[in-house]
Parts: sequence; C-alpha cells; structure tokens
Amino acid sequence: MSSFKGLSPTPEEATFFRANGFVTLRGLLSHDEVAELAVSFDEAVKRATGRSPGAAGVSSDRSEPLVTVVSPEAKAPTLRASRLVSEARRIMSVLFEVSEEQLLCGWRCFLKPSGGDVTPWHQDAAYRPPPHHGGTVWVPLDPATMENGCLEYLPGSHRGGVLEHALHANHFVAEPDGVVGAVSCPLSLGDVSVHNCLTMHRAGINRTARPRRAFAVVCQVVPEIHATTASTRSNE
Repeated sequence: MSSFKGLSPTPEEATFFRANGFVTLRGLLSHDEVAELAVSFDEAVKRATGRSPGAAGVSSDRSEPLVTVVSPEAKAPTLRASRLVSEARRIMSVLFEVSEEQLLCGWRCFLKPSGGDVTPWHQDAAYRPPPHHGGTVWVPLDPATMENGCLEYLPGSHRGGVLEHALHANHFVAEPDGVVGAVSCPLSLGDVSVHNCLTMHRAGINRTARPRRAFAVVCQVVPEIHATTASTRSNE
C-alpha cells in the first residue's frame, strides 16, 4: 500500500477545531490511497450485510438511513496493514494535545444508501461511556456532497456536554436548541473532517443514484496510566 502524505494540522486548524468542535483537513490522502481503502470498505460491508455496497446493492429503503459496520478490520483483514489509524492518532494527538500513546482508536464503516434518509442530529458521545474525551476522523471514499449527504456541524456545540438522546431506528437522536449557523462540510476525495465526540452533527438525504461511503477512525483519550494497555488494544 502506498504511503500517506502525513500532513499535520496547522496551528490555525488546531485553534479552529478547539473553538468550533470540528475541522476539515484537505488533501490528506491521495486518490490511489482512497481507492485502496474503498476496496477494503466494500469487502467489509459485503461480509457484514451479505449485500454488495454498489449502486444497486445495499438497500435503498429510506427507513435505513445509514448502514454501520463496527470493527470492519475483522471482516477485511487488509485494513490491518493500513496506516490510516496511525495517521488518525497523529492528527488527534495534535488537536487534543496528548501523546499518541494516550489514544485508543478503532474503525467504523458508514454507508448511506441511495435514497437513504437524513441521519438525524446527534453526538457520538451518546454511543460511548464517559469520559467523553475524543473524536472522529471521517474519511469519505466517494466525494461527500450536499446531494449525497455530507456531514453538517453545529459550531461550538461540543462545549455543552452530552444532550439527552432518544433511540430511533437503531440510532441515537438529539434535538439541538437551534441550528442557526450550522455548517455543511462537502469533501473531495483525499479530504477528511475531524470532529469532537461532543459536537452535534448530522448528514442529509442521499439524493443520488449511488451510495455514499465513508470510513471513520474513532479515537478516545485514555489516562496516561493506561496508555500502554490502550496502545496495545488498538492494534488487535
């Protein structure tokens, strides 16, 4: 597999992330690297769901707004050789100002089928136990556009703690006080977005004929006393 460019967040990007709870990093991956990751993504989704993630494969039923696969590296072993997790750990260490050894990271697949409905507002922290100190590097494998459901963030929402969430169609949903100032984040191939686990975000309807595929590397900051154990577990 070809190497990653290894771009680090600039001081300005790190400041923006801490103030707003999200940031976009442009040109982190080459198109070849994205294509290699897409092959592994398709393999993991097919093994997990029994259906091809191609344009006519995974259900276009609007009641299934998002297909999620946890720990896809177990179903697509080639991911274990990917350097994406180490790159995500490096990015997060800069943004959260911690050592890389303090970050426990894992893979997720997120596929929004053609016709998939809105992924409602939520915080990733609702899916995990406290302490809520960490975030996600979101890596689109298809250009993420307004038409196919790119992510949308509420700037500064990471400062308010975890809101009350309700479970709806296997997804946690929270209603923010307002969405004035919400920011849509279209991404080209090779770009990534990074958000705090407390940042409110959602994704729109996929109005295109093809699914929108994305990997996410979820990182949790652990206390230094547990850093060695966490580093070992993240590679399992």
